Amino acid sequence: MNAFAAPGRNVLIIDDDPLICAVATSFFKKRGAETIRVANDGAEAIELIRQHGHEIDCAL
Repeated sequence: MNAFAAPGRNVLIIDDDPLICAVATSFFKKRGAETIRVANDGAEAIELIRQHGHEIDCAL
């Protein structure tokens, strides 16, 4: 098994740099992540965690 595999995982990416978000999104998509959410700042991240926290397997 690939140490970086993420099949079926739900990921939250938190970063204000669009390039970092795009690279991280691509990384997790290629590894089979089920859902990838992106927050561009702390307030947006908190709101996504409030809405979907029970579903998030990894926050980055």
